[in-house]
Amino acid sequence: MRKVIVRLPEDKKKAEEIKALLSQYGVDSFISSLGELGVERVAVKSQKDVEGLKEVASRAKGILVETESWRIIPLENIIAELSGKSEIYVEALNPSDAVALRGVLEKGVDYVIISPKSVDDAASYADALGLGHRRVELRPVK
Repeated sequence: MRKVIVRLPEDKKKAEEIKALLSQYGVDSFISSLGELGVERVAVKSQKDVEGLKEVASRAKGILVETESWRIIPLENIIAELSGKSEIYVEALNPSDAVALRGVLEKGVDYVIISPKSVDDAASYADALGLGHRRVELRPVK
């Protein structure tokens, strides 16, 4: 996994709180919608769809892979087929899914998109992904 991208909620106050918290963990990529990524969105429902990604990868800088309940096996095949040819983006369903996406084929997808709904949810993602420690500003005492 190269990077975590955070899709912020529509509620501006919650979005600001989540952004402030995750910035303390070093996260620096925030979006309001998946359309901001500028990548091709592809639904994968079968092995045939996985095979069709080669053609998409030849024309797109990145592919946002959307799967239903069937996730890890197709992502393993996609990573094996497209590694180095196109960037692979996947939206995590929850913190444990984000961890699984990070480790698919021991390499993981290129970009994991998380969509926390609250500050507590954002902290759960940060802890699950091991994003590091919150930054604390140190000042000399007087």
